[in-house]
Formats: sequence, C-alpha cells, structure tokens
Amino acid sequence: MRGQKHVASVLAESYCVRYGESMSRLAKRPIVLGKGVELIERPSEKGGVLVSSKGPKGELELEMSPGFSLRREGEEIYIDAEEGADPALHGLYCALLSNQCKGVSVGFSSEIRLVGTGYRAIVQPKALELHLGYSKPRLLDIPQGITVKESDKGTKLEIQGIDKREVGQFVADIHRMRPVSPYSGKGVHCPGKHVRRKAVKGGKK
Repeated sequence: MRGQKHVASVLAESYCVRYGESMSRLAKRPIVLGKGVELIERPSEKGGVLVSSKGPKGELELEMSPGFSLRREGEEIYIDAEEGADPALHGLYCALLSNQCKGVSVGFSSEIRLVGTGYRAIVQPKALELHLGYSKPRLLDIPQGITVKESDKGTKLEIQGIDKREVGQFVADIHRMRPVSPYSGKGVHCPGKHVRRKAVKGGKK
C-alpha cells in the first residue's frame, strides 16, 4: 500500500512540474462537465469510489481511494478529501477526472510527422506499418480505442482516442521506432519534443 501511495505521489508531482501547477491549485480548480457528459459514482470493491464518465465519445472509469468523494455545484465538479487523505492523490485525481471528462466529450488527438527519404506509414485494419529506413517495415499493433489517420502520402499521422494516457503512450511507441536524429533531423517528430540539432562533423581532408 505504501508503494502504491509513493507511485501516486511521484505521478502527481511529475504532473505539477510539467504543467506548472501546485497540488492545492489542482484540487481547488473545478472540473467542468462537457456537453452530454454524465458522471455516475458508486462504491468500489476496495472501499473507495468508482467514477464512470459517459459522453458522446464513449465511457471511462476512475477508481479513487478511500477518503475521497465528489461534490457537485451545478455543472461543476469538485473532489473533496477527508482529513488524513494523501494530498498528492487529491491533485492527481482532479487531473485524471478532468482529462476523463474531456476525453469522453471531445477526445484527444496528437499529430506525428515522419521525416526522411521514403519514410511513410500505412494504416492497416489493426496495425500500423511503418517504413522508417530499415531493411524491413516495422509493424505496430493499434490498441483498442485508438484511431489512426494518415495524410500527405503517409508522412503525417493523427492519433485519436478518448484516453489521454493511451494516446500519449501510442505516440511514444511510434517515436521509439525511430527517434529523431540530432544530425540529420530524420525520424519520428512528435509534438512537444524539441530536438537540439547538432552540426555534422567534417571528415579529414
């Protein structure tokens, strides 16, 4: 149990460092339900609360530990924490539930560019065929709930889904197939990833 709390605390602190918000600010900020989004809460098997979010795009669930509950004020939702509850979990649950409500309402998307001679992607029914300069194309299974759209002759990909974590994970999986070279600039370019270019060293004359 202590290990799980430690992991949750690390995740929460990482979120705050990345987005520049303190735990108190995350917990105080209201979660606004999107159009057509419905929240259903029920007790979980572990004594906490299981929150289901249903919307036009689908349904997601979030399980909160004992000591946390939902409070509704019109169209705004707050997560309350009892005395003694882990403050790191408080901020983390607020961030996760906010993403969950947005996901089932409008979804998440991320764009990828494949830069390099002959680099392209072919979307198959259940897999992504990637031509990234290797002797053979690489196949990557498309997770359930993820949609991939290609454009510009397969050099641009749009990854769509309702779960922000799954969308980000699939983008990371594609990026690992061919990280961007700091010398040539060839590889899988992802949003938010800046690659510092390096000058190519000249050969001996």
